[in-house]
Amino acid sequence: MKTATCRPVSAFACFLLALNVSGDEVIIDNGDRLTGVVKTTKESKLILETSYAGEVKVQLSDIKRIMTDKPVKLILEDDTQVSGTLSTSNGTEMAIRGDSGSELQPVLMTQITSINPEKLSIVQVTGQFNAGLDRNRGNTDNDKYHVDAKTLLQWSDSRLNMRVDGDLERTNNKKSKQKGQLGIKYDYFSNTEDFLFHQKW
Repeated sequence: MKTATCRPVSAFACFLLALNVSGDEVIIDNGDRLTGVVKTTKESKLILETSYAGEVKVQLSDIKRIMTDKPVKLILEDDTQVSGTLSTSNGTEMAIRGDSGSELQPVLMTQITSINPEKLSIVQVTGQFNAGLDRNRGNTDNDKYHVDAKTLLQWSDSRLNMRVDGDLERTNNKKSKQKGQLGIKYDYFSNTEDFLFHQKW
């Protein structure tokens, strides 16, 4: 097996697999199969709790597909969060079925960055702010102002995006143009993005 953690138990795991096929199943690129309970991921490694070797760690990049008995929470490479049971759509390709029993949706191992992420004790906050001014002087004095900002608040099971941008133009010291918009978007364990608020002034 490719990972040092799994190599010592590979042969033993394959022997016991013939005796016990229940639980979650992890199929490695080299054909090995491990059974147990998918717990979480840490440092790009899947943690699988087994009855034959305790806690086994496998590199995500070495895994071909995963099948689970119970729903798991996934974070994909684009930060989308989905929840459901991992299965196969045609016997070979991995897919996920939502908690509500929706249709199988294909998902690739290369898309997955985290499985059952640990709860964050505090919110993670990132953001960006930009401002600009364009001044022209001559027969007509013209000033153009622009501001835009965005903030991301992220928890283990949801995220909140906020953005604002606005433009103001003054000609001969009088306001000649003004526009702007404010938006808030909330995502919670779904591919669906709920756009809560959008307003122009």
